[in-house]
Amino acid sequence: MRGSFLCYKGKVSRDLVGFPAVTFHFAEGADLVVDTESMFYQATPNIFCMAVRQASVHGKDLKDFSVIGLMAQQYYNVAYDLNKHKLFFQRIDCELLDE
Repeated sequence: MRGSFLCYKGKVSRDLVGFPAVTFHFAEGADLVVDTESMFYQATPNIFCMAVRQASVHGKDLKDFSVIGLMAQQYYNVAYDLNKHKLFFQRIDCELLDE
């Protein structure tokens, strides 16, 4: 553990080759697929950590609350339909944005 993050000895680029993507399934069919680069970060040259932690780390009032953080959202456009209470994800290719 490193603070409230679950950490491991190693390098993301070497030790997580072939690690499967993690899919968060939301109500009514919204899926957020998080790849290795978005699920883990290299904390030090020899330690990597999961970029996921309990929301309750920020206070006891958040025990039933989850947060999808910046790393998980980095390759997505995220849309919210507040009237219909729906969430949408659209995967984007950031390399195309550079052109």
